[in-house]
Amino acid sequence: MDKNIKITIIMLFVTILLLAIIIFIGVNYNGKRKENEPKKEIIPKITEQYTSVSLKTLKEYDNYLNYENGEILYYNDNNMYLVYKNGVFYDNKLLEENVNGPYIHSLKKYTINIDYSEDQYSITEKSTNKTENYDSITLVMNNDEEIGYLILEKETDEKNEIYLLNVNNGNKINLVEKDISTVINNNDEGTIITDKFDYLPVISTYEKCGLISYDGTQAIDFIYDWIEYVNKDFIIVTKNNKEGVVNYKNENILDTEYDYIEKVGQYTFVVKDHILDILNDKYEKIVENIGITDIEDYLKPYNYSAILYKNNLIYVIVEGVNNTLYRIENNSIKQINSEGIGETVNDHDDNLVYFAFRYEKDGKLIYDIYDKTLKKIYTIDKALTENVEYSTSINPIKDKPNYYQIVISYYVDERYDNIYVDMKNLKELTEYDALRKFFKNGYSYVINDNKLKIYKESELLQEFTGNYEYIDEYKFIKYSENSTTEIIEVEFKKESREVEQQ
Repeated sequence: MDKNIKITIIMLFVTILLLAIIIFIGVNYNGKRKENEPKKEIIPKITEQYTSVSLKTLKEYDNYLNYENGEILYYNDNNMYLVYKNGVFYDNKLLEENVNGPYIHSLKKYTINIDYSEDQYSITEKSTNKTENYDSITLVMNNDEEIGYLILEKETDEKNEIYLLNVNNGNKINLVEKDISTVINNNDEGTIITDKFDYLPVISTYEKCGLISYDGTQAIDFIYDWIEYVNKDFIIVTKNNKEGVVNYKNENILDTEYDYIEKVGQYTFVVKDHILDILNDKYEKIVENIGITDIEDYLKPYNYSAILYKNNLIYVIVEGVNNTLYRIENNSIKQINSEGIGETVNDHDDNLVYFAFRYEKDGKLIYDIYDKTLKKIYTIDKALTENVEYSTSINPIKDKPNYYQIVISYYVDERYDNIYVDMKNLKELTEYDALRKFFKNGYSYVINDNKLKIYKESELLQEFTGNYEYIDEYKFIKYSENSTTEIIEVEFKKESREVEQQ
């Protein structure tokens, strides 16, 4: 074969191969991009002309129903029943008895039985079938909800007993013999959550705090007034009403000279004499001298809130006379000031998407909306009723990407004002455009302010008063104040329209 022809064939083959690779990458890229894009709303065509709408009761129950993931559940006499699923009604099919307890945890060596309502706690060793009763059992779990240890407590006339049991090997440590009276709980009652089963903060019989390992070894002596275990290298300790930080070897990280210390991601927030400083992971100041004040909340003693967005990006809102929002990424800092109250705006997956500052001006409620770079992108205003107390909320609208609803709730007459915003196109919407959902026959409905409204395109056909929740097809749940619940169906009619209220 001629050499030039061979070279031409090779080049042609390489070109075709490269084109195939480019097309493959492009198709996959577009596919992934489309997967991440919100689904475009499908608007079905109206195929039949109806003139009125009515509601038909299909089933009625004497208690509330719970609708989730396509199933309607009914709770009665502490049992759970299936009522409806995938278009099929069930005659109260029993799914689970005694759903509120007792809680039974079956482990490799033990069975744990906890009944909070009856205040009964027991543990049974499977190999011997021996059961012991206690006054309380605290589960010690990791972040994957795996139970590694139990705190077992029992009080008798002679003595108090407290044990640390390893559920995997059966090792049981008497903590009272180690001068321990209480294990400090970092979570809801009945559970201790730990990243790793490494160390446990405890209180001694003489009311001082320290740290032990899970084999019972003392790590930090009982020398502190309080101890908060974050991880083994960051333990917040209190002495004489001042906080500091040590590690599990009791090596000093931050002196006990602060009024308040908080760990948020890789950042450390320290407060001293109403001055907030923010430290990086090397405990170097990256933001300092932020003036803050007290608030009446033991969970949040100062008027700032910290929002961790990514591992190296954090936002801080400081509320006061002059409210400030900080954006801190590594050592890069940006801030904005506003007279309004700062709040975060999240999507339905609880992802941070916007910030809003809310304030009053010239008889109007103003919302200044900022994106995550702290660039102001939109301002919303709404006339207020004079001299009437109110509260507000801003939330995403379900199944409507980029649509948000601002609710102004007036305390006096329980009245609501609503503002609907398309954040992507930065414009206000009508209730119909913001909240409408379509039936398969092309008609639509809106549920809002205890009303169900049925539309033909933008024309209101019928309005029904009540608390409704959509199920599927043309079915809704209607909740009543007397705890009765109905499953109803919308019926479309070809007749002269009459206003019907239910």
